[in-house]
Amino acid sequence: MSLISLHEDIKRIYEELRLRKTVTENTICEMLSFAEIARWRKEEMEIGRDKHLIHETVKSILPKVGKNRIVSLVGMLIYHQKGLLFER
Repeated sequence: MSLISLHEDIKRIYEELRLRKTVTENTICEMLSFAEIARWRKEEMEIGRDKHLIHETVKSILPKVGKNRIVSLVGMLIYHQKGLLFER
């Protein structure tokens, strides 16, 4: 086996490994996005569809506040919003 042939084999294997790495990274990112969607849907079912978007917004602004406190705040906001809409 000549050095040129060995060099070409190493180069080919390196390219294959680099391609596999890219495919693996993309697959992992896709799997993580599915996991995030599943988590989001589970939370949506627990909290309620009407409260969930507001919950996500508040959580992004105040990430250290607990879930129960945010849900309570969202419930109060929705309750007061409905009162304001019907007072007019």
